[in-house]
Amino acid sequence: RDAFEALSEAKAKIFCGEDDDEQEQEQEQQRFVTLVKTVTAYASNAIEKEDAKYRRIKTSGKAFTERVKSVGDEGEKCLRAFGFEKKKDDDDGEEVYEISPVVFDEFDENNKFGKREMRRVIKMLRALTG
Repeated sequence: RDAFEALSEAKAKIFCGEDDDEQEQEQEQQRFVTLVKTVTAYASNAIEKEDAKYRRIKTSGKAFTERVKSVGDEGEKCLRAFGFEKKKDDDDGEEVYEISPVVFDEFDENNKFGKREMRRVIKMLRALTG
């Protein structure tokens, strides 16, 4: 539920212009679809791939900046809804988003969004966005 609420807020932020012409509406729709695809790709990679590099997203990276951060706080809220936590990188002090270890622990009482549920949400979102 948190993931869908966060995405709904991001959509509202992107589609804020009521008087947009058809071209602007198409651009806004594409921007939202790109956000959804990016967040689901980050989440899917984090839970499916063994390599630790897929569990961490640099906030200075081009994809993150153009596809998530450009939406503002709402874009980052979408990542948090998928179990990512903002942290400082131990090596260089850069801000990163890292998937919470709680996501991988089905029995943790703080786990609102485990791998099984995340897979279902990702599958639904991919079906909707193509």
